[in-house]
Amino acid sequence: MKWVWLAALLVGCAGAEVVEAPVVTYEDVVRARVEAAAEVTPHTLRYNPTTCRCPDFEIRLGAHWQRVELAVDDPEDPVLVALLEAARAATDQVGRTYAVDGSLAEVIGTCRAGTRFVTLEAREFQGALVKQRPESGP
Repeated sequence: MKWVWLAALLVGCAGAEVVEAPVVTYEDVVRARVEAAAEVTPHTLRYNPTTCRCPDFEIRLGAHWQRVELAVDDPEDPVLVALLEAARAATDQVGRTYAVDGSLAEVIGTCRAGTRFVTLEAREFQGALVKQRPESGP
């Protein structure tokens, strides 16, 4: 008797249309984060150097940190110089954050290690962000 129920179930499901969900890649996820952060200004960057050849800075995209490359052709670009000087001056404070005004490019790059990074066309370095200490309770 249980075989009859199983056969009925299989026949009933055989005609159902199968809808395949689209495959979402990590690049798709990063692209969605970039689109969501497109209007955010200034952007929050942090200095977080790596041992590989990935960019040394990360950008806050929503609740996530993403490696970021600064789109500058000139190594004497004032935004780049100010950001690097601030980061080097705070070498004992890896992870310190900075405010940088700019636009995120649509291009998503890949480091040699396979890590995805985004590109920021920086316009203005606005300085280091100071973490607020939590207020102590009563």
